[in-house]
Amino acid sequence: MMISTAFQTFCRQFTDLELLDVVTIGRRYFYDPAHLLKNAQGVEVFSVGLYLGEDRRVFQPTSALIDLLAARCNRRVVVNSKAAWLFLCNRDILMDSVLEPGVYSRDALVFVADEEGNILGYGKIYNPYNKSYANKIYVKHLLDKGEYLRRER
Repeated sequence: MMISTAFQTFCRQFTDLELLDVVTIGRRYFYDPAHLLKNAQGVEVFSVGLYLGEDRRVFQPTSALIDLLAARCNRRVVVNSKAAWLFLCNRDILMDSVLEPGVYSRDALVFVADEEGNILGYGKIYNPYNKSYANKIYVKHLLDKGEYLRRER
C-alpha cells in the first residue's frame, strides 16, 4: 500500500511533516490510526477510517484531509463573517474581506479560516495582498466544507 506521489506532493505544499497511518485502497486514501485494515484479514475492504481523498487526474482532497493538514500547519488567511459565508458558497475571497492576510506568494496554497479560527477550506493566492485593491481576488476558491451539501442536490 504505497502512498502515491500525488498525495505526498499535495500534502507537502502545506507541511513537511509526514501524515502517518495513511492507507490506500485502490485510488482512495484513508486515515487509519487504529490500524483497522490490519485486522481485516480475509475480508474485502472498500473503505476504512477517515476518507482523505482520491487520485483522479490530479489528487482530489477531502475536507477531512484539509483539517488534518491545518492542524500541522499555520498557513492560513482569516476572513470576516460575510466572506466566510461566501467562501462556503463556492466563492473567491476579495481583499477587502481579509482580516489576517499573511505573507504569501502568488499560487501558494492556503487555508481559509473564519474569525473564530475554524478552517473552512483552502484556496490559492491569486494576487499579492494589497488592501487598496478592495475588489480584487486575493484567494481563489479550491475546496470548502459546503461542497458536500451542494453535491446532495
